[in-house]
Formats: sequence, C-alpha cells, structure tokens
Amino acid sequence: MKKSIQILGALVIMTVGGCSGGGGGSDRGLLPAIAENAGNMFSGGRAEKVNEFNIEQTFGPEQIAAMSAPTLAGHLLTRDVWSGMTLAFSARGYDTYHTSEGIGLSFRSDVVVSTRGIGGDLFASDMSGTIRALAAGGGGQYQKSMRFLTPLSGFRDVSLTCRMRRDNVERFVIAQRSFSARRYTETCTSEGLSVENHYFRNDAGKILRSRQWLGSEGGYIELFRLKG
Repeated sequence: MKKSIQILGALVIMTVGGCSGGGGGSDRGLLPAIAENAGNMFSGGRAEKVNEFNIEQTFGPEQIAAMSAPTLAGHLLTRDVWSGMTLAFSARGYDTYHTSEGIGLSFRSDVVVSTRGIGGDLFASDMSGTIRALAAGGGGQYQKSMRFLTPLSGFRDVSLTCRMRRDNVERFVIAQRSFSARRYTETCTSEGLSVENHYFRNDAGKILRSRQWLGSEGGYIELFRLKG
C-alpha cells in the first residue's frame, strides 16, 4: 500500500502539464504581480528579494475575490525568492499546484509529497506519519521516507524519524486578512541531518501557512494560502 501511495504522488505531478483539471489555468493571469515583480523562484529567472516583495501590498480583497481556483504564494527560503501557483489537478486525495511555467508541487492534506522543476526534486514520499500526527493534534514518534532525484537521473532515499509538537494558537495576516490557527512543529532527524517544519492548521483542518523542507537542494519553502 505504501508503495502505491509513493507512486501516485509522483504520477500526479508528472501528468499535470497535460491536464487542466481544477481550473488552475484560468487564474494564471491573476498572478502578474508575482510573475513580474517577484520572478519565478523555481526556474532561476529574475527574482526579487524578500525586502523588495510584499505579499500584503501585492494582494488585496479584490484580487483574492477574483481568483476562481485555489491559489498559494510560495517563498523559497534558500534562494530568497517568491512565486505564485494555482491548483491544476486533483485526484485521489492529491492536489497539484503549478506556476505559469508548469513547475509543480503536489500535496496530500496540505503536506508537500513531491515536486518537479526545483532541482534535486522530491520524486516521491511517504508522508502518512506527518498527516496522521497533524490530524491527531501532535504527539508520538513516526517515520517518513523521501526519495530525491539526483543529477545523474538516479535516486537518493532519506528516512527520517519525526515527532510532532502541538504549540499555541497564533494570529497572523495573509494578504491583508487576519487568521487564527494552531501552530504545529515537526522535528525530524536522520544521520547527519536535522529538519524542522512548521504547520499552521485551523479548526477546519486546513493548513493556512507552513514551512516545509523540500530536500538538501531545494531547502525550505514557506507557503501561504491565498484562496481555497
């Protein structure tokens, strides 16, 4: 069962370029501020630094209301650049978002399970432990596995031992709107590796904001839910 989950997570994001499910394509024109002012964090194009891009100034109530598909803003911390992505494909509990260039991230229950086009991509993963820990409100020890692409078209497998801590409820602002969500901190270790992810989950079980590790090359990405 675990193997089939890993394979599906990879296939969903690989097939997104030829699919238009989820209505993602109709909203690409609604992200010009990110595309023009913030560049594309994945492809190495012109990129604006954090202090030159303000998500609160870029998006307001009118821009959010005009979006017809779920939309995320992403900040790739390693490269200090931003991009926007819309929902392009949904199947069997997996949601794939991609930028206007077709670079993509796939999610299961708002947890990143695979990436394409970032470099050193997360080809497939088993994040079921993370998802269960979030649903249970934290606690317990669990394992998760991540398979990364290497420059020579090979794979590198990473197995992590993790714990989820239930923190306080915090208030924050995304695109001029105030939200309240509980913060969860996930700490994971492996030989020579330590990872700390953050998830802000509301009462409805939706992750509104997060910081998730994409691998040694991609580093951490901050994700902000703009709509959906």
